[in-house]
Amino acid sequence: MYKTLFAVLCAMLVPAALMAGETLINVDFSKVGSSNHIKAKGSFDGPLPNGAVADFPNWNDSVATTEKLSDNGRDFLRFDVKSIIGPDQPVLFRLSDAMKLKDGYYELKVVCRCPDHPLNLHIRMLPRPYTTFGEVDTKKDNGWIEQNFLLQLKREKPAFSDVMPDFSQLALFLSLDKKGVTDIASVKLLKSDKATFMSVQSAAIERPRKGLANLFRNSRFPLGPQSGWNINRENAGGELKADPINLGPSGAPSLLIQSPGYIQVYSEPFQIDDPDTLCHVSFAYKAKGEWGVKVGGVAKGLPVSDQWRTATITFAPDPLARAFSLAFGSRKGGTLNIDSLMAYSGDGARKYASAGECEIALAPEDSELAGTRILFADEPTTLKFCATGSLEGATLKAKTVNIYGEERPLPDVNLGRSFLGKLMGGSVPSSESGILDFGVFPEAPLGPFRVEVWAERGNKRISPINELVMTCVRRPVYWGKDAPNSPFGGHFYPTARAVTTMKAAGINWERLSDSCMEGTCWGWVEREKGKWNFADDKIAAYRDGKIKVLGYLGSAPVWASYHDGRKEGFDYFNYMYQPKDIEAFKNYVRTVAAHYQGVIDEYQFQNEPYNGGTFWRPGLKKDADPAKDYAELSKVAYQELKRTYPEAVFYGFNTAGVWATKWTKAVFDAGAYPYCDMVDYHYYNESRELGCIPGDQTERNYHGVADYLKARVPAPLKPIVNSEGNPGRTGAIPTQLEGKDDFAGLYKHTIPWTSKDNTLWLSDMTCRFVASHLALGVKRLFLYSDHCYKDLLTRPSFPVLLAADGYPHPTLAAFSNLAWLLENRPFVKRVQVGDKVWAYLFAGRSATVALISGTADGSYTVPDGLETLDLFGNRLAGKAAYQGRLLYVVSDLSASDLEKTLTAKP
Repeated sequence: MYKTLFAVLCAMLVPAALMAGETLINVDFSKVGSSNHIKAKGSFDGPLPNGAVADFPNWNDSVATTEKLSDNGRDFLRFDVKSIIGPDQPVLFRLSDAMKLKDGYYELKVVCRCPDHPLNLHIRMLPRPYTTFGEVDTKKDNGWIEQNFLLQLKREKPAFSDVMPDFSQLALFLSLDKKGVTDIASVKLLKSDKATFMSVQSAAIERPRKGLANLFRNSRFPLGPQSGWNINRENAGGELKADPINLGPSGAPSLLIQSPGYIQVYSEPFQIDDPDTLCHVSFAYKAKGEWGVKVGGVAKGLPVSDQWRTATITFAPDPLARAFSLAFGSRKGGTLNIDSLMAYSGDGARKYASAGECEIALAPEDSELAGTRILFADEPTTLKFCATGSLEGATLKAKTVNIYGEERPLPDVNLGRSFLGKLMGGSVPSSESGILDFGVFPEAPLGPFRVEVWAERGNKRISPINELVMTCVRRPVYWGKDAPNSPFGGHFYPTARAVTTMKAAGINWERLSDSCMEGTCWGWVEREKGKWNFADDKIAAYRDGKIKVLGYLGSAPVWASYHDGRKEGFDYFNYMYQPKDIEAFKNYVRTVAAHYQGVIDEYQFQNEPYNGGTFWRPGLKKDADPAKDYAELSKVAYQELKRTYPEAVFYGFNTAGVWATKWTKAVFDAGAYPYCDMVDYHYYNESRELGCIPGDQTERNYHGVADYLKARVPAPLKPIVNSEGNPGRTGAIPTQLEGKDDFAGLYKHTIPWTSKDNTLWLSDMTCRFVASHLALGVKRLFLYSDHCYKDLLTRPSFPVLLAADGYPHPTLAAFSNLAWLLENRPFVKRVQVGDKVWAYLFAGRSATVALISGTADGSYTVPDGLETLDLFGNRLAGKAAYQGRLLYVVSDLSASDLEKTLTAKP
């Protein structure tokens, strides 16, 4: 599903003296109207400024009050949040009516006192999908302060959409997401200007020490690519590894990029130390084939060479860039060796130098999950290191940091013992290799871990800090085997790393939509009539990895559709018009079904045929009726599929978005229900509402799809599948980020900015989303999506389990635990066990699992004597208390006996 989304946003705290401009909104919290009393799902009592509206009570259970007060002559309004569901369901107030804003620069002025928690202000669209275009968070402070922020609003067309966001329906909102008091005197929105915005934001960018010899942490590659490097998501046959046969000018093995075809490789991010001077990037290389490199908007070709050459690129840095990255690429493939990587600011050429006296490279040990940075719990927790440079008298220091921010040191390693380095008198870099065991949390061995390494001499750090994030999970129930009845599916490219990563996480199904349209979609497999082009190698990559495939029957080549021949902005949509050549369509279904018989056993029909009309375009079709047209064509597809492959399973309806209930009714009434084996729908938690509690949005959406059917067909209802869903991530890709929603996971030194993502919250939300579906009896859920990453500088669209560079995000470790615990354990019942806390009981595989879930402020302590696990599968010692995140209880008791134990009064 693609949201109409975009743009934002750069909010920076700025000195008050810098700002001036026309006032667009002025909310004086000392001037309020009469008291309000609202009691719906939640409640609000108290006065508000004229025009302000309490937005939250109708859709969440939070409780809040306001009171007009005075402090040393300053009148203000006190907001007191009594009860809160959490950051996903905040206490929300709309401060303005719909307003029309233009692209440009704005200032928010806030006078407030926030002793308990920060205040959030944001500008977003009033109608769905509630797109936020700019937001700021104030400081937590016991005293009154005036805070000024700058915003840049940019109206841009989202990826995968031809619909521009509507800037005529924007409003200013105030949001509180924690219990406690916030005092507000005034909020103003004013116009600003580009010069002020540029100056202030550039000054706020995190930059390295000025004059650093090399802005890259890693300039040589004895163990291959380091943290922050990645291959583009589409490349299936490319490699990125150390090449010990080709030693670079630095004396270390060079980095080898090779591919049989198109490839793009992104380097670790780096930040400039001086935005007012030119930046120079240089590296030594050898090349076979046509290669190029790009950085800072400047591209350079790399001539073929079998000898080491030096390439240099000079660019004027964007002072607002969060960071920079090299992009090496080739259209036709070949080999490229790289060494002596360097970036610096200033004038003239410089000789290669490292950022420190030495560097420490890291890499996973060789294993069955090579290249994924995942370890199974039964494998050694060891990493390879290689120190290069001036090592005499140096000590390698290291530590492991877990998902909770706890850190423990690893044993020191004395360096400087390299015979070669001493023999050569330091004239070439010495090197020393070894093994580190990062498993220093034996009581909690599962989850993501960041391993940090550096070198010291005489208590002084002499190397950059390097890091590697490793994810430790249980071996999946169906590792190395097909799992046709598994509920866990996703969307990911058929690359070796992606397939292995997803299987290791417990994902057993792939849906071809978007991540492999060329697999079975008509618009891709028969672009020209009678000329079939099947992506058999890609389908084989999934199946070789024991991933079952959900085929996609739908779309249409231009020659067989009602496409009107217009030039579209993105060719994807050229294939989303209704087909007009029905005989050709029948032949397409039969051809695909026969070609993949025994390889692809299940097919969905069309993708979101009516989601605002985006994916089911009538084109030149007169008197188009989307629901009737879909029902008629799905009958044709069903019959042709069954004629060719009787055992194949057909998913119908494919209802989505706010039109779900309307679409389900219309398609059912048009006669589609008999012509499907499963009912397919999509659901995204756009509001980020907390899941896995009674009446949550997942449950409401499901009933919006299923209840009309249940009232009209005899039981049992055909199985229901969510073939596309997301726990709350969006499709926006802002050009500027402040570390929020960067999906960088546990990276700290790899990214030259501070990530503001709450990885624990994201992990919990993902598992709640999945568990809510399982508790409703949804047969299968395909998370969307893990095919949208690019590199660490680009926020991925709809991320779920993979970070922005395609390696595991902490959410993967949490999902893996849930999948391992709930695979082949059907849902039994839900029972309340505490204040706003419930146990979701699942039983099978000779055990019962109770998933303990509740609201953010729910209260419950698991009885003694039960095995309780945290979000990642680690055993909890002592009495385990629910603290706003999922817990799991695993027992050999029956579901009914475990229920009695969990609900017994202490």
